[in-house]
Amino acid sequence: MAPTSKHQSNEDLAYGPLPQFGYQVQYASGEVEQKCKSRDEIWKLLNGLFGGFGPGREFAFTPEKGVMFENLPKLRLTKLMNDKASAATDVS
Repeated sequence: MAPTSKHQSNEDLAYGPLPQFGYQVQYASGEVEQKCKSRDEIWKLLNGLFGGFGPGREFAFTPEKGVMFENLPKLRLTKLMNDKASAATDVS
């Protein structure tokens, strides 16, 4: 897009010429913080964001929609994380 003097919100961009900015709308909404509060939920989110995917090639994230919460429980452990690291994050 060419520079413009008119301000365009993230919503205007995501629902208009730049649908790949949809994740920014989701992040700004607070939905991620509302749905990922426990250690397990945060762990599943990080696993997905670091490349974990499900048996049917389900992913945790798309640029257009953001985090796909319904897919998080389906994801296999990514090579970038392991069960030992999960246990090491337990500070209780």
